[in-house]
Amino acid sequence: MLLKLPQEPSQIATTIVRISFGVSLMFVALAHFSDLQSFSLVVSDGLEFLGPLPRLWAYIQPSLMLFGGALLAINRFPILATWCAGVALAVIPVGMLSKTIFGLDLADMMASAINAWIWLLIFLAIVKMTAPAKS
Repeated sequence: MLLKLPQEPSQIATTIVRISFGVSLMFVALAHFSDLQSFSLVVSDGLEFLGPLPRLWAYIQPSLMLFGGALLAINRFPILATWCAGVALAVIPVGMLSKTIFGLDLADMMASAINAWIWLLIFLAIVKMTAPAKS
């Protein structure tokens, strides 16, 4: 594999931001894996009626974040990287805010949902910046 460093300032900045975002996403996933039992409880809190699905998702989501973040960082398989990281990030605000329907307080969920939206907006910007130019 030939390593070609970017030559333009905007390309350099885009590369640095993409790598930083991918590695940061990997670190978040590793933090979830390091305390998977607690993360599983947070994910399933308020959604116990769904049975084992929330706990199963607590294993799948960090895996998607880790895999998608790694692919983003090394700039390989951009479609797969976008799907993995995007799905893992997009379910966070939906999941957090859906819990308010089942009895959890909106004020408690809102901070996490807004934080996830910030991650999603940065993710969108990075995907747009690193997308190949259309001919």
